Amino acid sequence: MNATDKKDLASTGGQTAAVTFEEGIQRLELLVRQLERGELTLEQSLACFEEGIGLVKQCQSQLERTAEKIQILTGEKQEQE
Repeated sequence: MNATDKKDLASTGGQTAAVTFEEGIQRLELLVRQLERGELTLEQSLACFEEGIGLVKQCQSQLERTAEKIQILTGEKQEQE
C-alpha cells in the first residue's frame, strides 16, 4: 500500500459521508484496489468493506432517484401506471 492509499483509508476512518455519485464510484474503486492488494490488516479490511457497502447503497439510491426523475421528465412513469 502506498502512502496515498494509507492516507485515503485513514481520512475517512471507515465512515461514509454523503458524496456525489462520481465521488462514490471513485472511492469504491480505491477501496477495491486496497482490498485486492491484500496488504491491509483484518480490521482495516473490515473498515474498507463497511465503507464500501455504505457507498454502494448511496450510489444505488442516487441512481434510483435519477431514474425516477428521468421517468417523470419523459412522461414514462405516467404511461406505465
